[in-house]
Amino acid sequence: MNLNFPEKKKRCPGSCVQVKYWVTINEPWVVAVLGYVSGSKAPGVQDPNGTYGYRAGHTVLKAHAAAYRIYDQEFRPTQHGGQF
Repeated sequence: MNLNFPEKKKRCPGSCVQVKYWVTINEPWVVAVLGYVSGSKAPGVQDPNGTYGYRAGHTVLKAHAAAYRIYDQEFRPTQHGGQF
C-alpha cells in the first residue's frame, strides 16, 4: 500500500478527500527513538550511536510539513479545518 499523500493528491484533484481531523504522524518520538535507536518498537532497529533516530526524526518532520502544506493550500479553504 502506498501511503504517499502528496502523490495521491496529485492523482485526485479537487476536494475528493474529506477529513475532519488531520493527524500526520502519531507519536513521532516513538517512531524515531524507540523504532530506530533502542529498537523496542517497529521496525526494531538498534543503533547504539543514535544517528538513525535523528535521521528518522528528520524524515518524520519533513513528512508532516509536506502533508500540512497540502492540507493548508488545498483543503482548509473548502473544508474549513482548524486546529484542536
